[in-house]
Amino acid sequence: MPSNASRALVVATLKPRLAVIAAAVEHAGWICDTHADPGSALAALREGGHGLLVVDAYLRGASPAGFAAWSRRLDPARPVVVVRAGDTGHPVEGARSSTAAADVVLDFPPSASELPAATGSAPPPPSAAAKALPLEGSTAVVPLPDLIEMLALGGEGSLVELHGGVRGRVWIVGGALVHAEATVDDAPHTGVRALATLLAAPSAAFEVRTPAVAPRRTVHVSTPAALTEAARLVDEGRRAAEVLRRIVADVPDVLGAAIGYPLNEAPATTHGDGAHAFGVAKELLELARAQVGTASHLAVEGERHAFAILRYGEGNVVAAHAPRGRSLVLLAALTKAVRSAPR
Repeated sequence: MPSNASRALVVATLKPRLAVIAAAVEHAGWICDTHADPGSALAALREGGHGLLVVDAYLRGASPAGFAAWSRRLDPARPVVVVRAGDTGHPVEGARSSTAAADVVLDFPPSASELPAATGSAPPPPSAAAKALPLEGSTAVVPLPDLIEMLALGGEGSLVELHGGVRGRVWIVGGALVHAEATVDDAPHTGVRALATLLAAPSAAFEVRTPAVAPRRTVHVSTPAALTEAARLVDEGRRAAEVLRRIVADVPDVLGAAIGYPLNEAPATTHGDGAHAFGVAKELLELARAQVGTASHLAVEGERHAFAILRYGEGNVVAAHAPRGRSLVLLAALTKAVRSAPR
């Protein structure tokens, strides 16, 4: 029989997977403390007393990297095992699973022989300092969505400050993300758009501390919904950047190109003097509305420049300008780039 001190914390939000994983952990000699709710699992982790942490790769409202980060902070010597999602007939294909921080990564169903052996000794309780903020690290190790989910699970007030190529701050109050701000090239962003800007950054150093109060509220949806929408905006931005890259490849003398919504003051993505092309596009579309209604595409020759405009997707407009005489070439390049860009 295993010692009462050989306790393992097992976390999986799909209960059939939880039962299978726990059975393997028990077979390896551990006494299991199982949790299907990530919030209660984090509370148990912070209380201490576990010599092993086993986390399913698929967690609703949390992530393995978040649990691993807390485990490293509370007890750096504790092994962390992540069980890959695999194919079990459950809808786990879209799960985000970061296994970079795991000591052991196993396929589902896990084998008891591949798990760390039960220690037979109780780990020391985590210190008060380990349980408290500040917390420092890098989003290269703990991705920002995982960090936000981890902090939201704790239900406490947290301020995440990011430093590097993109500067930003994220406020979490009562377990909910309420405000985000980011600065890129001295241009400020707030809310979900700011969160998307921070998610798109390749990596950044972060510091988490307890804030006095959030300056205002700019995120008015749940934390999972905000992260999902921010991720969608990141994907949309990457597709837009690829569209502009293809336009420039086909028309090297393009002066500027931009993608955005006509109702916005500024485009979301630009190349060169794209802001000028976007401004002209808005004026031309408004002029066209009076004559032909909503135009799907335009090619216009001005006194000095050629302009091409194309509507696509859910209201997006891609606009570009080049030296005079290139309007039809531009329009063909815009059409080709939109059709061939990844979806």
